[in-house]
Amino acid sequence: MTAGAPVVRDRFDVYLDEDAVSWVQAPCDPADTQPKFVLHVVPRDPRTVAAGFENLDFYFHQRGIRLDDRCLATVPLPAYPIQRLWVGQWVSADDRWLWQAEIPVPLSARAVQAYRTAYRALAAQTPAHRGAFDVYVTAETVAYVKEDCAAADTQPKFILHVVPVATRALPRARRRVGFENRDFQFAWQGLRFEGRCLALARLPAYPIASLRVGQFRAGEEPLWRADLPFAPPDE
Repeated sequence: MTAGAPVVRDRFDVYLDEDAVSWVQAPCDPADTQPKFVLHVVPRDPRTVAAGFENLDFYFHQRGIRLDDRCLATVPLPAYPIQRLWVGQWVSADDRWLWQAEIPVPLSARAVQAYRTAYRALAAQTPAHRGAFDVYVTAETVAYVKEDCAAADTQPKFILHVVPVATRALPRARRRVGFENRDFQFAWQGLRFEGRCLALARLPAYPIASLRVGQFRAGEEPLWRADLPFAPPDE
């Protein structure tokens, strides 16, 4: 029914694949399929969804099938990078959890390969800024790279302010300040591998005049900061 070992063992075993999560019970007690199944998806970047998580709760008849004496329910996962899942079952009549579990979600092999591929492409370019993190700018992406990177180097928040050629490209609330704030945490958009750190941030599609990059801790002056004209090497 599913490959590999379950990541949760409870009333239902839970299996995590790269693009789906599955609940399995064998042998299956029909009474156990009556409570609502809970699936809350927490993205790596909390700005991805307004509530901080996406609610994909369901009932067994919506997602499940019975095969002989076994029950299986499978839900496709969203395409955005996921930090963790909350799974379980909820008994509405009693307003209580029947069972619940938190599942940390590692980056998919496909996503890790994308970071490695991006790093190899960047290594052939000259950074737009050299400093605590080297910063590379392409037509679509800003990359922050640090060799010999420690976990502490990634704790401060990363600055990414995008100044458009024309302020009308900005949401109305941002036109007065004149830039779009895309600051982020490393955990949302970064990866540590082979002793280095790489964070990738996509740029908006509108024409860009300049960028501000750096790192800061809340309530403190920036640890480092640089203003860069937008001049990607492939333009």
